[in-house]
Amino acid sequence: MVTWYPPGMLARSRPVASLQLRGIVAIVGSLAAAVGCSSKPAEAPKPELSVEETLAKFMRREHGPFEKHSLQLAGLGTASAEAKTPPKVECAKKGNERHCQVVLDMGPDEDGDPAAINCAVTTQLGPFGLAVHHGVGASQLAETPQLTVEKIGQGVAATFVVNMVAETETTVNIGTLKLARLYAQGHMAECRDSMAGGRETFHRVVNDFFASLKLEENRAEPFRFGIAYRMRKGKKTLGLRYIYLIENTEDPGFVEYGVFFHLAADEKNWQTLDIAHAVVRDDKGELTRYGVLHWPHGQGPLSLVAKPTEAGKFRVKRVLGTSSDAIELTPKAGLSTELWSAPELRRLATGELESYSYGFPALDGDRDPSFAYSMFSPSGPGVVDEKAVPHAKMKDGADEGESHELHVDERGIVTKQVDATLLTELIVSSGALPELLSR
Repeated sequence: MVTWYPPGMLARSRPVASLQLRGIVAIVGSLAAAVGCSSKPAEAPKPELSVEETLAKFMRREHGPFEKHSLQLAGLGTASAEAKTPPKVECAKKGNERHCQVVLDMGPDEDGDPAAINCAVTTQLGPFGLAVHHGVGASQLAETPQLTVEKIGQGVAATFVVNMVAETETTVNIGTLKLARLYAQGHMAECRDSMAGGRETFHRVVNDFFASLKLEENRAEPFRFGIAYRMRKGKKTLGLRYIYLIENTEDPGFVEYGVFFHLAADEKNWQTLDIAHAVVRDDKGELTRYGVLHWPHGQGPLSLVAKPTEAGKFRVKRVLGTSSDAIELTPKAGLSTELWSAPELRRLATGELESYSYGFPALDGDRDPSFAYSMFSPSGPGVVDEKAVPHAKMKDGADEGESHELHVDERGIVTKQVDATLLTELIVSSGALPELLSR
């Protein structure tokens, strides 16, 4: 399970700013426009209460519990959600894509300010970190953000929470960005709000909503198999990976999608990396397109796409903004993914296979389009060693490259990856591998 970081990709980071503002830690920047939802940050008058008292008051705010309401999500499934009044649901369909918006009324607080949690359910999966950056906008953070990744209902949920404060000449705007996403059965659900405080309310309402979702199958692109991983260092969660396989009924074959999110944060700086891939194969499993997108700290995307041409060659194209270039290259190993390599990993884990490699689109040291490779060898019963190697250094028995220890089950699915400082563990597995991968 290699995460290939293009050269220079992780050079950017944003500070977690500390600004002493009347005795509290605050940030300067726009919050209300950034989060894009109906729950607005609290506007604190300058007055009777001190800033510390006002901040504490807003951060204590919670709502409910309220009655639960049944929801019909046209063509997407059903759910239930807690709200003060019946939730507002609006759905739309475009081709095979479906989307429903759900507004959960949390009622007014003690000062009469309205509060709501905005949710959506869709067949279109997006990068989690990009949504985080849209929520943060031009602001800086007032604290180290909190990330949780857990199994909920039919899938895996990631939740990002952080306090933000924006000062104007006459007011102090206080908000808590709360963003949660559920990846499940080839669908995505999202909820967010920016009300100051309300953490317990958000956690309760959103987790119950995610757990209640009963998703319908997309008949044009039936879900076949999905796996989700949590990445952590000790007890600190650092990211997630969600990979799923659909069957393409209109153009017979398979499409594998994957989303990856990683957060690095401390008291001074924070940065994110999103990676998404889409690999298209025909009904015999032959690869016809391999696409990868990178969003370093909300920037990009950088696109890499490899397509077969002739005589075993591939055209690899790089696009970043208005800049693009391409090269025709013969890979030194067949292009594939960890999921599609399940048969080979299973044989490696049982000692039936001595070595195996596959390639994938990447940038070389000069940031030109190229390939990189994952090289595997047995390490013990159920354990496989993996190394990441760039195209220029790829050779049989190469000793170079970062090494990972993979624990592999009887299906050939990686259940755990152990690195020097990071543990990646399987927390969700659903569906069944196609017969092509059960050989």
